[in-house]
Amino acid sequence: MWDALVNRGQYSQHEFERGWPLSPGISISELNRPGQDPNTRIEQLSNLPFAVPPASPWTLGGFFNDPDRKDPYSHQFHVEVQREITRNLLTSVAYVGSRNGRLEYAGCATCATRPAYDGTRRLTPAERDQLRPYPYITGGFTYEQDNGFGSYDALQVKVQHRFAHGIATVLSYTWSKTIDTSSGIALAENGIGGGAGVQDFFNIDSNKSVASYDIPHILTWAGVWELPAGEGKKWLSKGGVAAAILGNWQLNWNSLIRSGAPFTPFVSGDPANVGVNNRTRPNLVGNPVLDNPTVKKWFNVTAFTVPVNTFGDAGRNIVRGPGFWNVDLGLQRNIKVGSARSLQLRFDAYNVFNHINNDLPTNNFVNIQDARAGEITGITGYTRTMQVGLRMVF
Repeated sequence: MWDALVNRGQYSQHEFERGWPLSPGISISELNRPGQDPNTRIEQLSNLPFAVPPASPWTLGGFFNDPDRKDPYSHQFHVEVQREITRNLLTSVAYVGSRNGRLEYAGCATCATRPAYDGTRRLTPAERDQLRPYPYITGGFTYEQDNGFGSYDALQVKVQHRFAHGIATVLSYTWSKTIDTSSGIALAENGIGGGAGVQDFFNIDSNKSVASYDIPHILTWAGVWELPAGEGKKWLSKGGVAAAILGNWQLNWNSLIRSGAPFTPFVSGDPANVGVNNRTRPNLVGNPVLDNPTVKKWFNVTAFTVPVNTFGDAGRNIVRGPGFWNVDLGLQRNIKVGSARSLQLRFDAYNVFNHINNDLPTNNFVNIQDARAGEITGITGYTRTMQVGLRMVF
């Protein structure tokens, strides 16, 4: 009788301060000194003297990093209980978590620190400049700091059958939640609708929400099964034509089911009058989740309204996209060729059920002012793909 109980725990701290710092590339085009002194030719002396631009305001644009930015760190911990039910059957339950600091947090650092509205009217651009931290700089630029933070908490459950009696399989389930203040410094990291910066750069807590890569439910099942027919097996073990055709086959499978990723509806323009466009979230006035969403209308657009002279009160990543599921199957047979060689015949089918997994709406279609808001036009993953392979092993 097998009755083994194992407790495991782990804590680790990861810091990257001793790694290479962020530095731009340096290109050296020519190491030798030129053979003659450089000179500047002035064709029209009538242009002199050159006009000197005013001291302020001056325009600045682009993307900048905080010169005192530090590298991020992560505290990670893991507590697991394992139990061996039988000689070949193992179960485990684990808590996995992390606390992460000094993460990238980007936004408009030259915008007004609050909506430019005095309670009765929108302020003029000149009046709005007085609310900017750098009123002598015109134009907006994205500024990246290291004051972001994030957390991850997960329950992980696993059932594993070690290879015995021709079968091995693993069933795993993860229930998790990931929270942060900004998932990166570009639209690719911040998710659909997230843009390159947050709505209110000067109020980091207003941007706290589930992360753009938060997937709360993940279920996987993988396995290998040697079919019980052929040499040394339960059936057709004596050889013959049937054994030559049906014997010694192996079935492999890999399946995945997971929740959809979140995204952020937004409004175009600058309703808060802070000096930057297309970063304001809408106001939430209803339930954005539809009972029966379709690719033509994935979320309830009427649950949002355009804010007036203020930031929107809808949170980041308030809507989730479609879930995802996929099953891959493989069938293979090993054929002995002499004493030291074998021939492997494989049939593989990826997305064997040809299930279409819809993608998130594109960035344009999460703008609630767009006529096609809420529409999904793409898919993720792949359609059914089948292949046949032959491999000699020696």
